[in-house]
Amino acid sequence: NKITMANAAFSRLESFYQGQKDFIIIFEKIFNALPSGIYLTNLNFNPATSQMALAGFSPSREILLKLKENLEKEGSFFEVYFPPTNWLESNNINFSLTFKTR
Repeated sequence: NKITMANAAFSRLESFYQGQKDFIIIFEKIFNALPSGIYLTNLNFNPATSQMALAGFSPSREILLKLKENLEKEGSFFEVYFPPTNWLESNNINFSLTFKTR
């Protein structure tokens, strides 16, 4: 009886974890997309909507554009959105962005 109960508990745990996103892989993909010179100051994830919100600093608009391109190329991310205010300054940009994960 104890073994049956333990197996049922393990089965429920396995089902739960299979339904979860692997945050380490998501974070790795985000950090791999960061061009040299950009750093993040904030990272939020909403599991109900699978939406990520990032904020950070870029030394130039060109480097920030590279980040946008890298995120859009990553197959795990979609609906990548950079607000228009990110593009007003040409240097020393405090930026924010959102995207969803698959």
